[in-house]
Amino acid sequence: PTHGDQEGAAWNGHFDCTCYHPIFLFNQFGMLERCALRNGNVHSADGWRDVLDPVIARYAERDLGGRFFRADAAYAIPAIYERLEE
Repeated sequence: PTHGDQEGAAWNGHFDCTCYHPIFLFNQFGMLERCALRNGNVHSADGWRDVLDPVIARYAERDLGGRFFRADAAYAIPAIYERLEE
C-alpha cells in the first residue's frame, strides 16, 4: 500500500487499498530478471511486452535445452502466446 497522495497510486479493490501494480519476471532460480512499477489502476498484464521482450532477447541465442514460461491467469492472452511461439 501507498501512504499519502503519491502520483500513479490508485485504489485496488482486490487488495482493498491504494497501491501501485508492479510487474515482475523471475527466472527458474527465483532471481529477478526484469520488473516495472506501474500505476495502480492497470490490468495485471498491461506492459507485459516491455518486461518480457528484453528477457526473450537476452536468452534467444543460448542453447538452454528448451524454454518454459509460467504465469498466472492474467497472462492467458493470445498475444503473449504468439510472442512466445515466435
